[in-house]
Amino acid sequence: MSTLSENDPQKHAVIDAINLALKSAQNKSRRAGIGWAILDDQGSLLTHGSIIAGIETERPSLSVARYQNTIHHLILTTEPSPGFFSASSLIKQLSASSCSKITIAHRLDDDVVDAQWREWTEAAQDKFDYRQVCGIAQSLCAGIVKVRREQRPWVTVVSAADLERQSKPLINMIEEFGFKAYLSNLVGQNRAYLVEPHQVEILEHLPEDNNMEELIEIYELPDIRTTQTLLNYCATENRGSVLLSCSLDFLEQLVEADLADEIIHHIDIDTTQGPAKIEAPLCINLESWSLISSSAVGTAIRMRFKKKDDIAEPYSILGNGFN
Repeated sequence: MSTLSENDPQKHAVIDAINLALKSAQNKSRRAGIGWAILDDQGSLLTHGSIIAGIETERPSLSVARYQNTIHHLILTTEPSPGFFSASSLIKQLSASSCSKITIAHRLDDDVVDAQWREWTEAAQDKFDYRQVCGIAQSLCAGIVKVRREQRPWVTVVSAADLERQSKPLINMIEEFGFKAYLSNLVGQNRAYLVEPHQVEILEHLPEDNNMEELIEIYELPDIRTTQTLLNYCATENRGSVLLSCSLDFLEQLVEADLADEIIHHIDIDTTQGPAKIEAPLCINLESWSLISSSAVGTAIRMRFKKKDDIAEPYSILGNGFN
């Protein structure tokens, strides 16, 4: 395994390239993004890019092929996993190129990584530098890991209710400052949108494709059993990250069935009722969840929850102290 010493003049160039790849991948999908950067032998950036896992899976290898004779260092946010990121073409292009260093920001476990890739890396291990130091890199792989281990994608749930904990259609918040842009951004990061019937009106105000210009698959949810079936189907199509909008009753069922990974809940505050007591949604058992953030959205409060044993937050980009 190769390493960069404190005195290596290219150290900061490599850190900058890793950060660039991570940011690029995050901009595509926080839970299923893959990014890369290519440096020459002077540490200069030749190119960088990103994809949502499962779409245009050979794009990283095409970048390597383009700079076949000048590439010296390849930065990857993670390793290939079957169906999400092509290994065979990347191995072929790297083997035929001038690349002598490969840095991986997050190394996948053997049950998730492409077996051909792992075999190749073991034979060429002197080229590799693994950097298990950053929550961002791990979070970008969350959808891939969910599909491989649980046969379902990462599920982000968006819901809304009033202070009496009565569910509200998301369409009621469409005029609140920043709400449409926030939800549109979530849609762009995913490969499917699962919607309970009473939430379908919001679809008219949201983009039809994601950040890879892929048409978003829309599924209506009549019941929890159908949801499980649809999530399993998304996994077979290597859709690692999906968005879901539903009522609080349905959200409670999702939590009980362990089919939710992230909850973004909005509480509509009626200021005419006096001081508001902000509480967690409904009577849902959130003992194993943590409140990550809360913010004002017009007259509503947005609360974001995640599982306590999930990926550590807050996420941070690598600093110059990285070694």
